[in-house]
Amino acid sequence: MTSIWDIDGPAAPVTCEEPLPGPFARTELLAPEEAQKHVAAWRDLASRALEPNIFCEPEFALCAATHLVHRQPPRFLFIFDDRSQGSALIAVAAFQMPVVAFGEARLWSPDHMLCNTPLIDRSRADTAIDSMLNALGHGPIAAAAVFLPRLGENSAFAGALLRVVATSGRGLSRLDTRPRSLICRPRHPRQGTKILVARKPRAVREAVEEFLALEASVPRDHAEEALLTSPAASAFVRAVTRMLARIRRCRVELIVEGDRPIGADIILRCGGTDFVWKTVHLERSSSRSSAPRELPQTAEVDWLLATRPGRSLAMLALTARSRMSGRVRRLFTEATATP
Repeated sequence: MTSIWDIDGPAAPVTCEEPLPGPFARTELLAPEEAQKHVAAWRDLASRALEPNIFCEPEFALCAATHLVHRQPPRFLFIFDDRSQGSALIAVAAFQMPVVAFGEARLWSPDHMLCNTPLIDRSRADTAIDSMLNALGHGPIAAAAVFLPRLGENSAFAGALLRVVATSGRGLSRLDTRPRSLICRPRHPRQGTKILVARKPRAVREAVEEFLALEASVPRDHAEEALLTSPAASAFVRAVTRMLARIRRCRVELIVEGDRPIGADIILRCGGTDFVWKTVHLERSSSRSSAPRELPQTAEVDWLLATRPGRSLAMLALTARSRMSGRVRRLFTEATATP
């Protein structure tokens, strides 16, 4: 099944010394700059992942960790199967570590990452997930729970996660559910417009500048910030599109009316599917014939999952706090929504 769909400063690599399922599972928890040494194995894992996710591949994830994080960079958890010749990598996930023992590790999910599903070897999914939870709950991390936001409710990863929960006796709390849709089909030109497609890195770089200028010119409310006004966000968009264009995973489509760009889509390719990562169009160009089309909506779920089997007071406290925080956020969103 395919789908597209969260410690200050550098730290030394951490290898979990607690026993994991079987004698073969080995884990490393690495800072972004240290994770570079596993890029080749990471790319190989992406090609056999249970769910393809370009946002968790090294080109995107390491670029995001470099440009979008200031105070608390994520740590990348690598899980290896030492039974295989050469020690095969079977899982990669990025987490924000708990500040105190028995807190919660949070799956890293920055705003520009539409999907944060970890990369899991499809042939060893249950083992990889069980090892991931064990690594987060033992050793130097000692997290009581892991917060998994914005996961597809009916995804293959969710199915494997629920199997691990059922067999291991870990507690699971469903915190929030919301609809989610993905723009998968690029727009069609309406009469009087044409589409210019940029594929090569240099052309993509120039087209991204047009996109950023268009995005900055669109009216927005006070809560929104144009990418160009954020040095970190604009640098990230420039860097990651250029990097993905080199491996033919990114293109930019400019919608032109006369000689003037009036819209643009940044399109990424993942698991054989093209989808619109970012889109912008001027008000006068918006119409049913020119707007991107969305896939039918599915549900995304926020989960809090215990790292160890059995009931835990820490898990109960974290669940109560997360639910209260969710209610406060919803009330604030409703109170500040524009009528």
